[in-house]
Amino acid sequence: MKFVSRNFPILALMTLFMFGQLSSAFAKQTGSNKADIVWNRYDFVPGDKIIFEDNQETESNGEFPSKWELVDKDNIEIATVNGNNVLYFIKCNMNSGGGLVPRMKNTGIDYLPDEFTVEFDAYFENSNKPAYYLYLTDTKHQRKLEKTAPSKTPHNHRNIQFDRVMAKVYGGAANYYPGMTATSKPPSMWRHFAISYNKGYVKVYIDDARVLTIPDLGYNPTGIGIGSHITGTKNKGYIKNVRIAAGSVKLYNSLMAKGRIATTGIKFDTGNATLKPESNGVINEIVKMMNTYPVIRLRIEGHTDSDGDTSANQILSEKRSAAVKAALIKRGIAAVRLSISSFGETKPVADNTTSEGKANNRRVEFVKL
Repeated sequence: MKFVSRNFPILALMTLFMFGQLSSAFAKQTGSNKADIVWNRYDFVPGDKIIFEDNQETESNGEFPSKWELVDKDNIEIATVNGNNVLYFIKCNMNSGGGLVPRMKNTGIDYLPDEFTVEFDAYFENSNKPAYYLYLTDTKHQRKLEKTAPSKTPHNHRNIQFDRVMAKVYGGAANYYPGMTATSKPPSMWRHFAISYNKGYVKVYIDDARVLTIPDLGYNPTGIGIGSHITGTKNKGYIKNVRIAAGSVKLYNSLMAKGRIATTGIKFDTGNATLKPESNGVINEIVKMMNTYPVIRLRIEGHTDSDGDTSANQILSEKRSAAVKAALIKRGIAAVRLSISSFGETKPVADNTTSEGKANNRRVEFVKL
């Protein structure tokens, strides 16, 4: 594991040792056989339009992350881990609503729709700590909203808290990942956290498992804040791949209404056709739909953004379409019900000059035949 931090050369050397287990631990999470077993019941389906995306790819090591604003006097910067940029939380007090809020247009107003999803990855090294917080309000810009729309839940209590084995709302009981307790000590690992909000109804996921269901959140989410609660020197926090998406349309309804399903929820490793484990939420729902309606036949279409060479993008989209088809066949869908077609970067649905636009263009579409 290679770790680079401009401001902390000694810490960087220490972290080389601390992160030694990451590659093997992450491989356990994403290995093909293990992933199929663990993620085959995953039912998280992300929103269909990305409104904020930060994978830190264009950032400079040691600098403040350009797509975020600092809420308080915390110490947060970009670091490089295993060749990938991450949000590095050196010191951060999340109990007071600190951390980061995304740079959005009109951040002082409610910018979240009635239906949305949030996803991010967080790292844990030999401990269930640090705790990661996802605020459902912008604690920097939206405090006036609390005055205009009073709630029993003050702004600094509007959060969901995660550690390596559990999730909970502020003041609520911990809900644990299946088979784990507060004393469980799984290996060092990245965790994928996700929430789905639908008009008050909330579902919270750690990796493949839904760990928390909230029938009525009790307040209206208006924005997003994120961070890792770091007050000492023992632990540091690392976050990557943050995504906020609007919408919560059921896949079958979309197929019947539009004749196609367009999803950014099927994700691949950068530059190749290896499916990420969290892609199984959409894939599992497609399998369920095709088993429920055996007459449905689908054409799988692959699309990329415009980064890189045009011909390479065409080839990449072909490989990704084939990978999705193979995943469906592996789950029991007959090959004769599936075909593939690929368009590379030739059919964008958004501007390729922004990270959100590129993320919306990197999509898979299922077309009803």
